Amino acid sequence: MTNRYLLNFADERACDPGYAGHKYLSLARAHRAGFAVPPAVVISAEADAFVREQGRWPEGLREALLVIASELGLAGGLSVRSSATKEDLQDTSFAGQYATVLDVRAEDDLLAAVETCWASAHSELVQAYLAQKPLEDSPAGSAPLMGVVIQTMVHPCWAGVAFSRDPMAPSSGEVVVEAVPGLGEELVSGHVTPARARIQREGGLQVEDRPGGGGPEASTWREIAELARRAEGLSGEKPVDIEWALDGEGKLWLLQARAITTLGDSEQIPPGSWTRQIADDLWADQLTPFMAEVMVRHAPRFDFSAVAGAIGLELPLPTMSVIGGYLYVNCGSIRPLVELLPRALRLKEITALLPPGSSAADLPAPRWGRLLGALARLFALTLRQPLANLFFCEECSRRGMEAIGKHLRRIEAMPDETAREALRRVRATVAVMGDLQESNQWAYGYATTLVWALRWVCEDLGGLSHAGFLALISGASSSITASIERDVAALVSLVRQDPLAAQELSSGGRELSLEALPRAARDAFGRFVDRYGCRSRHRTLLSRRWSEEPGEVMGMLALLLQGDEERSSSSTATDRATLLAELPLHWRIVARLLAGKTRRF
Repeated sequence: MTNRYLLNFADERACDPGYAGHKYLSLARAHRAGFAVPPAVVISAEADAFVREQGRWPEGLREALLVIASELGLAGGLSVRSSATKEDLQDTSFAGQYATVLDVRAEDDLLAAVETCWASAHSELVQAYLAQKPLEDSPAGSAPLMGVVIQTMVHPCWAGVAFSRDPMAPSSGEVVVEAVPGLGEELVSGHVTPARARIQREGGLQVEDRPGGGGPEASTWREIAELARRAEGLSGEKPVDIEWALDGEGKLWLLQARAITTLGDSEQIPPGSWTRQIADDLWADQLTPFMAEVMVRHAPRFDFSAVAGAIGLELPLPTMSVIGGYLYVNCGSIRPLVELLPRALRLKEITALLPPGSSAADLPAPRWGRLLGALARLFALTLRQPLANLFFCEECSRRGMEAIGKHLRRIEAMPDETAREALRRVRATVAVMGDLQESNQWAYGYATTLVWALRWVCEDLGGLSHAGFLALISGASSSITASIERDVAALVSLVRQDPLAAQELSSGGRELSLEALPRAARDAFGRFVDRYGCRSRHRTLLSRRWSEEPGEVMGMLALLLQGDEERSSSSTATDRATLLAELPLHWRIVARLLAGKTRRF
């Protein structure tokens, strides 16, 4: 090279991030390892330091850059990308926060693109990022020095990204590849929906076509997966994501490789015993890395650890963790609670959460002094916090939900045109989510406890069947679940009015056409989907909604039609009175009081 500020792949400084930055360093390593990397040079970070100090380009750099650019094929298009000295690292990725300029074909445009990359190191978005993750070896708010990569453009027929390990399930061994026709920049920016493929190590391939269809051939998917696995070897077998491009002649190019910064410790299981019970109710879906971080960070606001401390209990921490992408509850957090309960109140729902090998019978009964002290502190807590009071919780929760609704409407109206505005909106949304979790903890806790207590009184003490308990708890309830049950039962009754249709549906199930239903049932079915179509048979948000998959509702009707008419009808108020009459008088009174409160929660 004829200028000290320009480095090529062969330069010994190309693998020094202090000169070349991390993006160019990864490209230089890949080139030296035999990967197909488009020719490129980098303007070293020294040049950025000179510009920051002197306010002008170093002497001779412009001229030397234009000569090299011509050799790289400026007339056919070059890409100009950032290569900061603190970019693409495990803890500071700066992903998507520096400038990239593609298909530069004129000298003036090239010089302007370089200056754009330098300027992006001082952007509002980068400053906000540095405020959250200050660099240890840099002054507060000081942006990392910027190298600038000048690279021959690949004009692809397909381009995209690939993850050497699925970020949502790193231990699965699958490579995840995403592809779009043309430049991959539209995919990286989130503007288009890609075709996606999962490739197992043994070669199994599962492809999800993009809207409108189309995607690379099976052999290409596997070739890209192998490229990602090979790139992982360059990082010391650490997971990486790569950008790739397939040109018109079928050649696969590696454009970029960097560590996957969102995996964190998702595969490390913390010490102790962990359960999905309760956690599955809190969040049934697999968590994205961002949501996992939010849930764990906000756990103290809804895991009752603060309440436990207020009544004198010490819970082992962490009370919750994300393992393999799913939320888990620490079984050890349950033990102090069980030890505080008298033996008669150690319900099976609670003891089932104890660590394996633990038995409620083996735990000592609480000392009366400790129990009374905890109750006194709990009573004082309910006086200080109305939301913690069983009798005020419903009204406080209602008001809390109204306040959260106002916050959501305010956030919806917030501008997000600039980087700082967008970041402020994200933070406001996360804060509201934390408020929601915190305000729900008491209502959720009371609902769960009341259900357990009612089952204990009805079944264990009163001898009522489990089916009777379920009928009792759902009767006269205004909950959405009870409403769905009643409306499904009404649908079944309408279908039964046409014996032939009922027979066809009970045998054909979800595959049966809606046109086979009687007219009245068909109209009622439409109203049902209009009202409840946002729901599904699973709690998880990843399941298709009933509006997307009405066959799910047809399947429910078919199952109910296969039973007798009396059993598939909804419970009536008389049935509930009959159920309560089966209980001994003293338990009947307790059950009636508990049932009313439980249904309201």
